[in-house]
Formats: sequence, structure tokens, C-alpha cells
Amino acid sequence: MAPDKVVRQLEEQLQSAREQLQLVTEQLASVKKDFISVSQELATSKEELQSLNKELLSATTDLENLLASSENAVVFLDRWLIIRRYSPAMAVILGLTPSDLGSPFGCLRDVLDWSCLAGDLPAALENLFPIEREVSSIKEGSVFRIRVFPYRAPDKRIDGLVVSLSDITQHKRMEEKREKLASFPLLNPNPVVEADFSGTVTFYNPATVTILNQMGLGAESISLFIPSDLQTVVHFWDASNEATFHREVQIGDRVYGESVFLAPQSDSVRIYAYDITERKRAEEALRTSEDRLKRAQEIAHLGSWELDLATDLLTWSDEVYRIFGLQPQEFRATYEAFLERVHPDDRSAVDAAYSDSIRDGRDSYQIEHRIVREDTGEVRLVHEKCEHFRNAAGTIIRSIGMVHDITERKRDEEALRESEQRVSRKLECILSPEGDLEDLDLADIVDVRSLHSLVQNFNELIRMPIGLIDITGNVLVSVGWQDVCTKFHRAHPESCRNCIESDVLLSAGVPHGEYRFYRCKNNLWDVATPIIVGDKHFGNLFMGQFLFEDEQLDYEYFRSQAQRYGYDEQEYIAALETVPRLSRETLHTAMTFFMELADILSKLGYGNLKLARSLSERDMLMEWLEKTSARLDLLAETAGRLLASESPQEIVDELCRKVMSFLDCHVFFNYLVEDGSNRLHLNACAGIPAEEAAKIVLLDSEVAICGRVAREGCRIVVENIIDNSDPRTALARSCGVTAYACHPLIAHGRLLGTLSFGTRFRTIFTDDELAVMKAVADQVAIAMERKRGEEELQRGREELEVRVAVRTAELARTVNVLRDEVHAHLVTEQVLREKEEMLLRLNRLYAVLSETGQAIVRISDQEELFHEICRIAVEHGGFRLAWVGMKDNRNNVVEVVSSHGETAYLGGIEITIDDTQRGQGPTGVVLRGGSYHICNDFLNDPLTLPWQDRARKCGIRASASIALMQNEEVIGALTLYSDTENFFDTQQVELLQQMGDDISFALGNLLQERLRREAEQALQEESAERLLAMEELRQKDQLLLQQSRQAAMGEMLGNIAHQWRQPLNSLGLIVQELPIMYGLGKMDKGYLENNVQKAKQVIFHMSQTIDDFRNFFTPNKAKVPFEIGEVIRKTLSLVENSLLSQRIKTSVIMAREASISGYPNEFSQVLLNILLNARDAFAEKMIAEPQIEIAVATDDVATSITVTDNAGGIPEEILGRVFEPYFTTKASDKGTGIGLFMAKTIIEKNMNGRLSVSNTREGAAFRIEIAHGS
Repeated sequence: MAPDKVVRQLEEQLQSAREQLQLVTEQLASVKKDFISVSQELATSKEELQSLNKELLSATTDLENLLASSENAVVFLDRWLIIRRYSPAMAVILGLTPSDLGSPFGCLRDVLDWSCLAGDLPAALENLFPIEREVSSIKEGSVFRIRVFPYRAPDKRIDGLVVSLSDITQHKRMEEKREKLASFPLLNPNPVVEADFSGTVTFYNPATVTILNQMGLGAESISLFIPSDLQTVVHFWDASNEATFHREVQIGDRVYGESVFLAPQSDSVRIYAYDITERKRAEEALRTSEDRLKRAQEIAHLGSWELDLATDLLTWSDEVYRIFGLQPQEFRATYEAFLERVHPDDRSAVDAAYSDSIRDGRDSYQIEHRIVREDTGEVRLVHEKCEHFRNAAGTIIRSIGMVHDITERKRDEEALRESEQRVSRKLECILSPEGDLEDLDLADIVDVRSLHSLVQNFNELIRMPIGLIDITGNVLVSVGWQDVCTKFHRAHPESCRNCIESDVLLSAGVPHGEYRFYRCKNNLWDVATPIIVGDKHFGNLFMGQFLFEDEQLDYEYFRSQAQRYGYDEQEYIAALETVPRLSRETLHTAMTFFMELADILSKLGYGNLKLARSLSERDMLMEWLEKTSARLDLLAETAGRLLASESPQEIVDELCRKVMSFLDCHVFFNYLVEDGSNRLHLNACAGIPAEEAAKIVLLDSEVAICGRVAREGCRIVVENIIDNSDPRTALARSCGVTAYACHPLIAHGRLLGTLSFGTRFRTIFTDDELAVMKAVADQVAIAMERKRGEEELQRGREELEVRVAVRTAELARTVNVLRDEVHAHLVTEQVLREKEEMLLRLNRLYAVLSETGQAIVRISDQEELFHEICRIAVEHGGFRLAWVGMKDNRNNVVEVVSSHGETAYLGGIEITIDDTQRGQGPTGVVLRGGSYHICNDFLNDPLTLPWQDRARKCGIRASASIALMQNEEVIGALTLYSDTENFFDTQQVELLQQMGDDISFALGNLLQERLRREAEQALQEESAERLLAMEELRQKDQLLLQQSRQAAMGEMLGNIAHQWRQPLNSLGLIVQELPIMYGLGKMDKGYLENNVQKAKQVIFHMSQTIDDFRNFFTPNKAKVPFEIGEVIRKTLSLVENSLLSQRIKTSVIMAREASISGYPNEFSQVLLNILLNARDAFAEKMIAEPQIEIAVATDDVATSITVTDNAGGIPEEILGRVFEPYFTTKASDKGTGIGLFMAKTIIEKNMNGRLSVSNTREGAAFRIEIAHGS
């Protein structure tokens, strides 16, 4: 073929290629134009979407605020009963957390009673009707009203359930309390009878019949409780007010007190009766009693010791250690250690007393001597007594003695002797002309009180300041003293010294019967006349401070004095100007009177006053001696009874009860060691129930305090047991004991058992109390051991004579027992009288409680309820005043909202809420503390000082304030006042607390009822708004889907441009190569066909890219089956170049091809969003070797697709939010935050699947699950 022809053919092919290239260029321009148009539409759609997003965010915020502000508990479930949303109130009740979203509602079966809900929830979905019932919580015992109703999606299909809970626990409890209050008369253990005004019985409680039957009377005798003069009482009764009458009635051999109540709103009378027979009998018995005995309260300090002469073993009791100033059992006692503690001057005498008694074979010895305490060096005086014991051969083998600290007794005796001597000397000074007056003071001579009254009257007559001052400067009488003296001269230390020096020095040396004028060191006039008895100057009678009438006041001097001492100059000068001005004649006349008065004071006196003081001092000492004697009598009686008893173990109970009473203890335990075992046996006890005692008959020596004492042989004192966590105190704590002392019973080195005492109302024991316990324990031990020795050795006649002698003294002790019984009778009388008064008060308070309960049942208005409660408290309870105050937090005061009774007390009253003086009263304390406050001495309690004057005028003597609560918050207080001191006891406080709880419960119930109605209305409105919001959300979801597709379109256009860049370069190279090869003469047909074929392949690839792009953005109209692997490969091809440009490796793991039913293009969009997010994460974190793995797994139930990367994962704090709309961590120009939201919408709503995310060790994993057949 000719070259020209070949060239023409090449030119034609080139022209055809150019035309095809032009066509491709035009198509590219058209695509570019479409791209620009799409970009503009995308920008417009983005603006519209942002606007809709704001509206959606506002609607979502409103819905969330509505749920958060509502107190109703609401949870939203989908059709599979999966938790999708809940209100804060529901989170509190069910303990829900954000991690529970997506969990089945059935996971709460451990919180709520699931037995009914398991059927109710599916039934509501199936029948489309609301369901309501009551359910209870599993753990807390709360009761809820649950409502279940279905809700519809915008397309009218059932989208799930709304479950709401209302807490009706308080309502249920209120119903129970109403039933309890309604049954009060029936449950009262005392007779309660109602009758009409004619006396016909209309009601009586079961206790009435029971009591009559016990007396052998039937129900026909109920009329005996009706007052015989009832019609007369009714006739004279003011029917406009309630009235209470009290009377006593004899029925058979019983006497009953009755409270008869009349109320204007009722046409009947109610009688409350209570048995007072025992009190009446006790009163009769106690009238024959003539003597009343005092109970001794002080005890002796006694310690014991024992010396075994065979082994030279000396044993001291704990008290001996303490007497010597040592810690109990601080070291092993020895005779030499004992002598070291004896005062050096007494040591030889003490040693000789013991040694001589042994050498001379005496049975005992006693001595008083001094000791020196080891810890303080204090010298103490003790009385020591010892008895020796012999073996069968008559040899002394053991010595037992006691050490009694008698220091205080000796000091008191010495003080008594000195007091008596002093009184005797002063009486001698008064009565004897030769008496020495040196021991007397002016206060001893003058009746200061009478003299003060005399000179005060004289001052009112002549207005002259008067004073009586002894020679040391002590002011005994001061009348009419001026402010310049009291507020200035004697108020400043330096000027006060001037006053005292003037009183003592300038007035010294004035002869008897004369007086002296002088200026004091503060420049004012004083005049003094001496009081001299015999030759001794005792003091002066002063008149001052004053100025003479003809004297000018030296203002400059006094101003300088004000500056010197720091006085307020103006006030000081003003005080000076009020100083009296006297004429010299007036002064001379007055001093004539004062000299005569001083002369009388010098001669008359002081005898009766000082004698009375001396006698009073002696009486006090005698009282102490009587108490000490009582302690010694108790110990002597205890020792005598123990020594005289055939079996000391058997009388331990009786004696220890007496000691327990003396020490004001409440329990005691006496355990004995069982021979041959490691256990203790309970010998005697008191203060615990018999069934509890039966549980502790045997104790192992390894447990409890008694066991440790028995094991170690030393005393243990446990104080403040409430705060003691030692398990060995559990036994004492279980008995309510707060302080416990356990002593070992040791005799002759042998442990016999333990003796313990405990108290429930104190946390410590005094040393005197412990000393008595120890002494009694030693006596018990000695007695038991002595008895044991008698049984073993049969001591015979000598000890028998001792026992006979002891028994001879039994008569005297019997008299003491009789005295104790008389005293017990007197105590019983007082107790019964107090119980009667308490019972009357309790009956009134029960009536108040009953009427209050009825008011709570029938009244639904808070203000009306408060008024009725105050009226009931005053008219039924006999209180002086009752009022309710509510907190006014804005003004920080208590507002009186209701009152009844002596309301004049409340006129202008001011009570604050904070902790100021007017907020420290009973009401303020209750409002801050939230409990109650009892003031049983209103007129003397420091807390009630601001209101005591008005309380005194209104007859108020005691008060009780109870906090009023509403939803566990203090809102006010109910305060009751009584006209009796110490009116409120423990039982009344408990009833008042119950009354406060009832009122608080009623207030909470009223509030809950109002809130429930408001909440139900809000829930209905909320449900309607939510349905409307869900319709709008559905429409916005469609818009978001379109926006997401458009966003993906922009991403895809970038990918297409990137993918076309290389083919266009290749196509340009092919076209440029043709003329070059033609010029070189290398163009032939094969070359031309080869290049044309390459150009066509490139153009076909670019055309295929356009088709793929169009297919991706064509929405599927219906679900179709599609191959997952094909969609994955197609999606990867769309972003292949974009991923390769960042060196991102992708891999697909799929064991076998899987097919699902759905929307392939939308599914591809989901994968595309996940892949692009991974690409952006790689770029942001600059991962060195980025990898994406797509794993497909399928089974008979579902197919799962997992996309995993190694970009480091998603932070845990935002992991739960990545599917929220418009949530993004990218810059505003790189992401809108709707990609993953739309991906979740496509998978879960459009394809009925599930999309979730989690973190792996290297990155994030997005998992798609599609069930077969969905």
C-alpha cells in the first residue's frame, strides 16, 4: 500500500480518535457541569439541613428537658422490648445507666416484680390497649403504679411501648395508718366506753368486757363506767366548747380513774378508764410509814493483800497498787516493795508491828501510818489491819490484811476539829473580855446584809455615797457610789490601786470616835471613821466620793487624768459633774451619825452569823461522815452476811443486788470456776431476762470479759462500751451495758470465779465505786474460800464461835432490811403517783393522736389541717398553746400559719431560722436539725431567754417542738406548750414523734397527690408532643439521608476526578506519540491499531467509571437480594485510588459468598462512610502502616460484616456518641457528623439489622449484623 494511503488511513483513524476524544471531552464537560450543579444543590441542601438541624436540636433539647424536669419515671421500649430512652426519674428508681441503653427491659427482673410485667408488656403490643397495675420493688419494698401503653410511628405502625412508674408507697402507708388510727379505741388495753347524753351505752372496746369478766361481772355491768351524775354534768356543760372531767369509780374491789370527754360536734360522751387500784392500796400502806432512810452514796477506798509465809509469796489487790500510786499488777509485790512505799519516818514502826505480831503469836494487828505515792510523791495516810492464819500445828502460815486510804477522812476530821476550835475561839472573843480578836475580820463582826439595808435607807434620805471597807481594802458595803468611781476609777487597774491605797493608807491612824477628811489619790473628797474593837482596827466607815459646795471643779486636772488612764473624756467629765456637792455643816452632821454607827458596830456584832457558818460547816462534815459510815456499814454488812452464811455462793445474789442498788448499777454477774474444766458456771446474776441468762450459764474461759479475767486473774474495767469494738465486749453490749467492771475472786492465790457489775446510763465508774466493787469481790472470795476451808479442814469450835457471834448481829441487820423495805414502799408510792399522772397525760395524748389521725383522713387542705391539729392539741390534749410555723427562707424567719390557745404569746414574736439568739430556741433548733426538741423548764432554759417574759405572762412552763417534713425536707414545726414543768417524758416524746411523722406523712401525701395530678397532665402533653416530634424526626431522617448521599456524591466526584487523571494522562501520551512516530517513519498499521485499541480501553474505563457513579447514587426502590462480596468489591473500587494515595492496605476475608436482602446502594453507602472515616483517622493520626480489614461471616441465623482498622480506636468518653446526628471530631469543613448516624439509620431502620462499634487492641471495629429473612 502506498505511503500516502497509509497516511490518509492513519489521519482518518486519528480524526476518529480525535472525535471520540472530543466526545469524551464533551461528556466530561457535561459531567463537570452536572458536578457543579450538584455541588450548588449540595450547598443549598446543606444550608437547609443546618436550619433543620437547629430545629431538630431544639426539639430534641426540649424533649430532653421535659423528661429531665418531670418527676415521672418514663422508659421507652422498642417492639422487641429493648430500652431506647428513659427519664432521670426512671434512672433513679430502676438504677439505669447509659450502658443499659440497648438492653432488654427484662434485665430489670431483679428490681421489679416481673411476674406480671412478663405478660403485660407483650399483651399491650398485641392488643394495642393501655395496661395499668400495681407492682412492688424487690429490695426496697416500695410500691409503684405502672402504666403501659403502645405508641405509633409516623407511618401509623406500632413502634414500641411507653412504660411509666408512679411511686405510691407513701399513699399505701397512709392507707395503713388510716386503718391503724381507725382501730385505736379497739386496741386500747384500757376500757373505752361511749354513751349518749342519757347514759345509754353506744360503744365499748373489747378490753372493757375482758376486765369486767376478770372481776366476775358481765357485759351488762358496762354501765358502771358511766357517771351517775352524767345528766347533771351535761346540763351545766357549755356545749359550744369541749370539756374534760376526771373522776374515780369503785367497781368491785378495783378502783378506776376516768377521763370523761364532751365534744360539741358529737352527741355522745367518751369515757377513758384506767386501773389505779394498786396506787390506792400503796397510798394506804404508806400512810403507816413514819421513818424515811437516806441511802449512802459514798464508798471507802479499800485494798487487800495476802502473804504466804511458806513460799514468801505476797499478793496485792489492784486497789493496793492504786493506793500506792502504781499501775495495777505493775510488778510482783514483795514485802520489801511494800516497805519502800511506807513513809521513811513510819517504816520501822510498820515493820515492827508485823514482825512483832508474828514473833508474839498474835492473831491480828492494826496500825495507821503514812505512805508516799510512787506516781506523784504525795503523802497519804492509811489504816492497815491484818489477821494471821495457822496450820493444824498452830504455826502461822498465812497473813491476810487490808489497806484503807483514810487521808480524806483524816483531813475532814482535822478540818472539823479546826473549825470547831475556830468557832470556839471566836465565841470566846465575843463572850470573854480577855478574848483575842486577832482571829476575827470585819466581816466576822458586822452583819453586812443588815448594815447594807440600813445605809441604803440612809442614802435615800441624804443622798450621800457610803461604804464599809476592811483594813485590806475589801469593800463590804457600797451604797450610792457614783459612776465616776464604779465606771472609771475602780474599773481601771492603776486608778483602782489609787482607790485601794486611799482606802487603806490615807484613812489609817484615825482615833476611835473621830473622823478624817482627805482627798483620795484620784482627787475627790472622802471622809472616814474607824471601826475599832478592843485595840484592833478592823476597818473604816467611808463616805465619798464628793465635792464641797464652795469648791470649783479642776477640769484641766481631770481631763489630763482621763488621758492618762484612757477614759472617754466626755463621759468622764459628765460623770464628774454628777458627783454630789455637800455643805460642810451637812457633812459634819452626817459624820456625827456615822461615828455613832461605827461605835455601835464596834460593840455589836457578828456572833450569830459566824456561829451559823461554823455550825453549817460542821453539819457538812458530819454529813460526809454519815456517808462514809454508810459505805462502811454496807461493806461490814456484806462481810458479815458472807461470813455468817452456810453457803456464800447462794447469798451472792441477794447481797450483790443490794450492792448493785447502792452503786446505781443495773446488772451483775457472778461466775464460778468449774473444777476440772476450762469453763465458768453462772452462779448468780440480775438485770437481764431469765431466758437470756439461760443462754450464758456456761462460758468458756477464752471468750467474754469474764473469761479473760478468770484466765489472767486481774480486774478489767471497760468504759464507754458503745465505742469499743473488742469482740469480748459483745456479751456486755448485748445487755445494754455502757460501762462494765469485772473482778477476779481470788483467795489464798486460788481463783474461785469472777464478780462483775455494769451500768446502762453511765460510761465510766468512779474510783470509789470500783473500790467498793473490789472490796465486795475480795469479801466474797474470802468468804467462799473460808467456807471451803471450813468444809475441808472442819475448823471446828473457834470458827463456830465466830459464826455464832456474827449471827448474833443478825438482828441489827434485819432492822436495816426493814428500813430498806420502808424506803422501797415510799419509792413505790412516788412511782405510782407519777405513773398515774403520766397515764392521764398519755390518755390525753392518745386522744390527740386519734383525733389528729381522723383529721388527716378527712381534710385535704394543708391550712385547714394545721388549724384543726392546733385546736385538737389544745382542746383534747390540755396544752396551753399549739401553733404551726413554716420556714420563710427568703426573710430567714419563721412564719406563724396557724395557732390555738394562749395566742397572746405569739403577738409580735420573732423567731429566726439561722443559728442566732432568736434562732436558738426549740423551734429554730428543730427547723435546723429536722427532729424534735423538748424544753421541760422553759423559764430557766438559756435557749428560751428571749421569750421567757412573755412565757411567764402566758403561764407557759414547758414546750415540745416537732419537725414537719415534706419529701424528707423540713418545711416547718409544730410547737406545743404546757403549764407544767417537766411535763414531757419519754413515752410522750415517742407519741409526739409519731404525731409528727403522721402529719409529715400527710403533708407529703398532699404534695404527692398534687404533683401526681400535675405529672399526669404533663405526661399526656409530653406524649402528644413526642408523637409530633417523632413525625418531624422521620421527615428529617429522610432529609438527612439525602444529605448524606449528596455528601457522599461530593466525595465520589473527587474520587472520579482522581481516577480520571491517570487515564487522561495515558490518553494524552497516546495522542502525542502518533505524530512523533509518524515523523520517524515508524508508524504502521499494527502500531496504529495497537494504539487505537489502547485509547478505546482507556475511554471505556472512563465511561465505566461514570456508569458506576450513576448507579451508586441511584436509590433502590425496593429490597432485592444481593451478594455482599460484590457490593464490597464495588465500594472498594470507588475509593481505591483515594486509599492507595495514602498507602492504605485493604483486605477482604470471606470464607464463602453470602447473600442478603436489602438495598445494595444504601448498603454500599454505609461501607463507604466507614471506609472514609477510617481513611481520615489514618491521616489525622499519621499511622505508619495503615490497614483496613473487612471480614464477612454467615451462619443459619444471620450474616455479619466487620470493618476493622489499626488507627488507634475511638476515645472511650465519646464511643457511645459516634452514632448521634451532627456529632463529629473533625473540623467544620471536613465533616458534618451525619455519616455514621445515617449508616445506623440505614442498617437498623431500613434493613432491620444492627450496627455497633467497639475498640480493639489496635483500632476500631464496626460490626453490621443482618438477620436472614429480614
